[in-house]
Formats: sequence, C-alpha cells, structure tokens
Amino acid sequence: MKIKHRLLSALLVLLTVITTVLTAGFPAVAYAQEVNTSFVKTNVLDDLRSSSEFNILEYPFDDTGLIKRPSIANFVEYSYSYKESKQGNYGLFVYFYNPQGLTIDTDNKNNKIQLATKYSADGNPTDYEKFDLQFCSMSTEPDYYGLFYKFKIIDHESADGKTILQRVNSNERRYDVSGIELVTEGNETATDYSVGGTYKFTGYVKGCGPDENAESTLVCDVTELETVSLDVRDTSYRMDSVSHLGEGHQNDLHSVYFSVPNSLLERYGALQKIKAEWYEYRTGPVIVTEDKGMYDYLKNYTGTMFTPSGWNNLQYKMFSDYTATGGITSQNAFALWWLALNESELSNDDYDGMGFPIEFFPYLFYTGGESAADYTLTGEELKNYIYNYSNSAVLGYLPTKSGQISADLFAPTEEPITALNAWDIEFGRHYGYNCFEFDAGDTFDMLTYDDTHSGWDKFWDFFLFPPKTDGSVHNIEPIYKVKENDVLGSNAVIAGNLLMNVNDVDDFKAYYSNAIQNGETVFVFRFAQTDYLSAPIAYTKDGKTYTDKAYVASENVFMDFDIIHLTFNRDGVYKVIPAVSNPIDVVGDISAPLDMDEPDMWLIILGVLLVIVLLVIFAPLLPYLLQGIWWLICLPFKGLAALVRLIKDSIDSWQRERKLKKQEKQKQKQNKEV
Repeated sequence: MKIKHRLLSALLVLLTVITTVLTAGFPAVAYAQEVNTSFVKTNVLDDLRSSSEFNILEYPFDDTGLIKRPSIANFVEYSYSYKESKQGNYGLFVYFYNPQGLTIDTDNKNNKIQLATKYSADGNPTDYEKFDLQFCSMSTEPDYYGLFYKFKIIDHESADGKTILQRVNSNERRYDVSGIELVTEGNETATDYSVGGTYKFTGYVKGCGPDENAESTLVCDVTELETVSLDVRDTSYRMDSVSHLGEGHQNDLHSVYFSVPNSLLERYGALQKIKAEWYEYRTGPVIVTEDKGMYDYLKNYTGTMFTPSGWNNLQYKMFSDYTATGGITSQNAFALWWLALNESELSNDDYDGMGFPIEFFPYLFYTGGESAADYTLTGEELKNYIYNYSNSAVLGYLPTKSGQISADLFAPTEEPITALNAWDIEFGRHYGYNCFEFDAGDTFDMLTYDDTHSGWDKFWDFFLFPPKTDGSVHNIEPIYKVKENDVLGSNAVIAGNLLMNVNDVDDFKAYYSNAIQNGETVFVFRFAQTDYLSAPIAYTKDGKTYTDKAYVASENVFMDFDIIHLTFNRDGVYKVIPAVSNPIDVVGDISAPLDMDEPDMWLIILGVLLVIVLLVIFAPLLPYLLQGIWWLICLPFKGLAALVRLIKDSIDSWQRERKLKKQEKQKQKQNKEV
C-alpha cells in the first residue's frame, strides 16, 4: 500500500516544515527543517513532537516484543539542494523506535544502515550497501528513557564512484532502506532489524529550492520495501588429508546455511546469487599442549615479545618447522609476522635442527590432560579467547568490533589472502574487509597432496607412514540447495554430503526439519576455501626434549560475516531482495596435525624388518644393479669420448686430404717447370 504525505504547516520554534504518515505496522515520518547547522544536536523526542501528527501513544514500551517490534519512527532528508553551494548541510537522519528498551552501544562502529545504491532501468534496486551511523541523541525523559534513538547516516563513495548526494535525482530523491543494524551493550555482534521502506522526496524545504523565497514544497511518499529475513548459521569442513600445498597443510571450507521461504522461490525463481561481506584475518600461532607444567609456566608469557636473551632464559623453549606465513621448513619463521626480532640472532643452526624458535605466542591452550594428538580446540572456545584477550595490543586493534579485539592475535599483513585456486583468485579475497557477490553457476575444487606430488615425494616427505594424501573434491557449488537425500544416513555421511563439520550435523538436521515444516528451502553457502596449517612442537625442559606433546596451528577467521542481498532468477529475469540477517563471527576448530601420532613401535619394527627383507631379496641382484648403475653413470662419458674420437678422426682425415692435395699441386708445378 502506498502512503502519500501532504505538506503540513505545523511549526515549533525553528520554522519547521513536516510531512508525516502513521499506519498500523508500518509507521514512518518524513521530517525536514530549514537550514540549521545544529540539527545534529537537537533532541530526538523534541524533533518527533514537533509534528502534530506524532502521537506518543502509538509507541509504547513492549518488553515481550510480541506487540511492538523495533522500527523506523522517522526518516529525515535534511536541507537538500541541487545547488552545490547549499549542499553543506545536507544529511539523512533516522529515528529508531526501541520498544524493548534495549541499551544500544551508541559508539559502536558496527551500527549501520543498509540502503540501495544501484537501480535497474525500470527502477528496481539491484544492489545494496551498508552505511555507518553517527549517534545524535536518545530520549532521556524518565517515562520514555531509551525509547527513541536518533542517528545521522554517514555518506560515502560507493562502488559506482558516487555518494548518496551525487546519486539522487533533484526531482525525486529516492532512498530504499532495508535494515538497520545496532549493537546492544554486552553483545559482540549487531542485531539486524527489518525496517524495509522506500522513501521518495520531491520538492524543497524553504531556502533550498530554485526560488529561495518560496515556502517549503517538500513532499514524501513512502512504500513498504520487500525484504527477506535470514537465520544464518555457520559451519566448516576440514579435509582429513594433506592438501596440495604439502606437509602440514589441510583444506578448510567455510560455509553458512540459511532457509528461504518457498513463496519467494515460486515468485522469483531459483536462488542465483548471494552478496556477502566480512572481515578476514589469519591467526598467529595457536599453541596446544598436554603438558600442564609447560602450560602453567608459559601462560604468564602469552603476548610477550622475547629478545634473544629473554627467550634463552625461559625454562621451556619451543621449536617448530611451522611458520605463520609460509609452509613447513620455510625460512621465514614467526618473525615475519611479528615486528622486531633479528632472525640472525636466533638462527635455526643454533638449535640442532629442531626447527625455528617460537618467540611470540598470543594463544596458549591446555588439553586438560588429553593427548594433544587427539585434542581439538573448538571454534567457540577460540572465539571466546579472542574476545577476552587483553595481554597485549602492540599492533593496535582490528578495524571492527570497536577496539574489542587486539591485532596482536593475527598476522599483521596487508598482502592478499593466499589464493588456493582459480575460484579464490577470481574473487580476490584479502586481509581485512571483503565484499563479494557469488553466482550459483561457479564451481571450484579442493585438491589434495596426490594431485601435485609424486610417489617419490610422498616417500621422502613421510617415509613409510604417510597420513592420508588423496580424496580431492571437485566441482563444488558455492550455493547449494539442500535436498532430502542429503540429510539421510549417519552424521558422518551427511557431513560428507554437505561438506560440513560432523559436530554440526545434529543442529543442521533440526534446522532443516524446522525449515521444511515452515515451507522453506535450506541453502548451504560456501564462501571461502582457505589453508589450515598445523605442525608438531618440539620443546626442551631441563635439557630433555619432548616432541609429541604439543602442536601449533594457524587458520583464517571471518568476523562480522553478513549476507547483504539475494538475487533470484526466473528465465533470465533477475530479482534482488535485500536480506535482514544478524552478522556472525565464523571461527573454525583447531585440530592436531595429521601426522601428530608417532607410529606404534610394532609398526616401526615391521618397517625395519621390511627393509631388511627387501635387502636380502635383492642382495643377489645387487652386483648387477651396481654394474648397471655404473654403466649408466659411465654411458655419457663413453659417449663423450666417442664423440671426441670421431671429431679427432675427422680432423685427421681432413688434414691428410689437405696434405695430399698440396703435394699433388707441388708435383704438377714441378712437371710444368720441366
């Protein structure tokens, strides 16, 4: 239903012109003022009351949320003018109705509003983007404390190179608002509230139009904007084999799942595209140990950057071939992602080949006595540690979460996130903020060790006891529609079908069942493939070395992951629906290296016996084998000698012929003289 606003003449103190509409379930007010540079500072409740149409009885508190839901009580286009000289005071303001009386963290950087930034030829929004919100005021009267919040929308340049001000048409300024995200105190992520509405402003407030002396002609039409609310859950899939990157590496697949009403699919067609955003970082070294003494001693040093002398004075000294930015046995070591250590002062040669000294460790976890080889640190435990870490912040804080998360926990690099295949290269993910649109028609692969390594590589890397090195997965769809057959069988089978963590399957089955009952279709959205790196730690204590009681790992994490909009496709006709979904943090588990377990003694004995048996079997053939090897070694030299002889014989033959010809000429000359 379209609600038309007509110009009203109600003014309070500041010569205000107001247009307004209030309807059941979709309240909206379009409020405008004469040029006033202090408008940011005016009180939210005073602004609302300045309209004769505003009725405070329409906005009661409702602690249960059963009757009244959070919404936009007022949307303001302030002091718009097509004249550049008068655009200095232009701004958009949103008035948030907060019936549950939630305490909003007004300084949080994650308070945002989502608006359309691109339109098709027929006027339908085709792209949406988030804009920051600047807190202006809150209702503070005792009877209405916290009931209303006023924010200014912070304009910025979008992908089209234009700001909101540059994009709007002077004859009709259109603003499509799909949702508003606000962080309440005590919460780590924002809550996204569906406030879908299209606001079309025509005319000008007094002093801003072509005729500066004309009275205000501002009018606003408001229509409801279709949105889709998504309950987004995360999961991950770590392959149980060595990846194509080699020893110590595994493939990680990061996914979310959600459900879409069947009515949308029937009306607009198949789900074709998903636009999403997130902040991506790679952890520093995450250390896990089963040694309680080691943990109790070293936990006092988490977040400490050691000088060479300080490191040497530790009772426990840790080493590993792992590196945060490279692979196993890389010469970069941890100093690459930390700041100030001169690697030459702690060279690998000084420590008898045990690996690189671990000189800084922001993460340290105890297994509770369980074997490190069998212990997995859950993503939830790791996420809680990240939020509660306060030991150091030398590198400052991440540009998200309003300074909650120390950057010391992550590799400080601005380089692009390492692409594992063409699919990643296409989307070009990088450190920090990412925003991409994915198409259901794209596919990608997760390759294992055997795809890029030979049998000899495997022998030299793992000797007789290699971990699993095969099992590649090909043609993975980033947007996957879950079918009934996908959720049949054991949890392990379902996890393999859908490429998800087996520990998430029970929750997923309950989610899927509920969605089916509600007439919804479930989709799995695979948005990133990354490298998981894990390696054993060797450490010394009182001159004794331990090699199988601890490990170190690193993985990518995704903060404030959020779906922006969905695109549906019916016979080539595309429809973009903005999504209302709470941002989530996607943090995977930390698991032991695949080759963490030392082989059992009987396997070692069996291997040695096998080598002896092979030597016995092939001993009679050894002289012939050595003779053949010697023949092969000598063959190129014999060939070279033969070539030299051939060249020498050719030269000798040429010289003899030349000498004979010369003698023949001399004889002929002598005969002529006679």
